[in-house]
Amino acid sequence: MLKRIKFNLLLGNKYCKNLEDVKNNFNIHDILDYFDKGILEKWLTAQNLNDVNEKVSAIDKNADIYKKVNSLMEIFYEDEDENNIKEMSKEATYMIEFENKRKDDLEVFSKNDFKEKEVIDNYFKNYEDIVNLIIEKKEDYEFIKESVKNISDNFMNAFEYNYFNLFEKLSSNECIFGMLSIFANESTKKYFLNSENIMKAMDNIITHSYYHSGSYVYKFGLYGKELEENSYLLNKLKIHSQDTKKHFSTVVENKKCLILHMESGCNVTSFKDKSKEYSYTDINNKFLILDGITYMGSSESAQLVYMEI
Repeated sequence: MLKRIKFNLLLGNKYCKNLEDVKNNFNIHDILDYFDKGILEKWLTAQNLNDVNEKVSAIDKNADIYKKVNSLMEIFYEDEDENNIKEMSKEATYMIEFENKRKDDLEVFSKNDFKEKEVIDNYFKNYEDIVNLIIEKKEDYEFIKESVKNISDNFMNAFEYNYFNLFEKLSSNECIFGMLSIFANESTKKYFLNSENIMKAMDNIITHSYYHSGSYVYKFGLYGKELEENSYLLNKLKIHSQDTKKHFSTVVENKKCLILHMESGCNVTSFKDKSKEYSYTDINNKFLILDGITYMGSSESAQLVYMEI
C-alpha cells in the first residue's frame, strides 16, 4: 500500500500542517479555491481526517457560492452559533463576489478598450464602496478585517493617495475596528505609523485612563470615554492585568495580537519568541504585532490592552 504523502496547506501566508492550524488561519478565499480544485479533500485524506473529509466531499461543487461557503464554514466552525455562521458566510460571500466583479470589470475594460478616465473612475468608486461598507458595518471586525485585506491586495494605489482622508473619515465615524485593522495589516500600517498627525490623533483616541467622579480611573477607554462591559468593542479588545510575582505568564498562545496599550508596570514577549522583552516604551503608539503573548505585571492594576487579529 502506498504511503500517504503529507503536505501543508497554505492559507494567506501561513503554512498549516494540521486542522488546528487551519482553524486558526482560516481564509475563505483559499479554502474555497482548494475545495473547488479538490486539493482540500486530498489534504484531509493525507491527514487521516476521514470524518471531516466525508463532510467536505458531500458538498456539491456545482452549488452556488453561498451554499459552498456556508457548508465549509459549518464544517470548520461547527462549535459556533448557527446564526453567527450564516452571518459570516454572507459577509465572506459578499467579499468574494465583490472581488470577482472587480476582475470581471477589468476584463471588460481590457476587451472593449475603455478610456483611461472611465477605468480610473470605476477603480476609485469600488474603493469608496469598500470604505463606506467598513463604516456602515463598523461593529463587525471580521468583515472589516477582510475589507482592509481587499484594499491592501487590490486598492493600494487608492489607499496611498487617500490614506489621511480615510483616517479622518474613520475617526469622525468612531470606526475603531477600521483604524485598528489598518494597523493590523502589514501593507497598510506603515502609512499610518509614518504620519505624525495620525499618530498624535491616535494617542488621543486610545486612552488608558478616563476621568470619573473627581479622579482618574485606570481602565481602558476610547476617545476618553469609558467602555461599557457589554460594548461590542470589549468583545474583541482584551484587557489583562495581573501581579505575576516577577514571572512571565502566558496570555495568548497561537494567535497574532495587536498590542494597543500597556502600563509602565508591565513587560511582554511574543509567545513564540521569548528572547525579546518589550516594555511600555516599546509598545505604546507603536501598534506592535506579536505572535502570542506572555506577560509580567508588577501589580493587579498593571494593564495590557490587546486585540487578537
